[in-house]
Amino acid sequence: MTKDKIYKGNVIFFLKEKGFGAIECEELGSVYLHYSKLSEGYKFPRTGDEVFFDATLSERKKNVYEALNVHFIFNKNLDLIIKAQENKLPLKATVVNINQGGLLLKIFNIDAFMPKSEVDTYEFNSHKFLLNKVIDVLVLEVQERSIIASRKAYIEIVDRDSFKSEESI
Repeated sequence: MTKDKIYKGNVIFFLKEKGFGAIECEELGSVYLHYSKLSEGYKFPRTGDEVFFDATLSERKKNVYEALNVHFIFNKNLDLIIKAQENKLPLKATVVNINQGGLLLKIFNIDAFMPKSEVDTYEFNSHKFLLNKVIDVLVLEVQERSIIASRKAYIEIVDRDSFKSEESI
């Protein structure tokens, strides 16, 4: 490793609840990523993020590099989600977990959330039947730390469009 060299890599995972993850770099291999080493304005790494960073050998772990001053460049999957939201296009999402507030989803391997009120046009007591299923959703909001999706909005658009085509018959 050369001092003052800037490396480029991709975030391979980041556990937001624990505050650490890893970057895959062609020159260095897997590099440890800690939330405290993110540059200002880049607070939430996502799988697939392309990043620039400095690196140093870890003082705690032998032969392990740690990323410093990590800067976000681009995430093609996040870009696809943002474009789908802007154009009101449906996306496929996998329901990976359920909590009291709603459903936890993966869209292009990026975490998303669907509040209970956005699951369906009808109210259900349980949404367990959706667990591990792939569903169609519309993305309502993309914020720095979260993506909010709606199956209800998708269903309403499909119902509205099918009603329009029935009117023209």
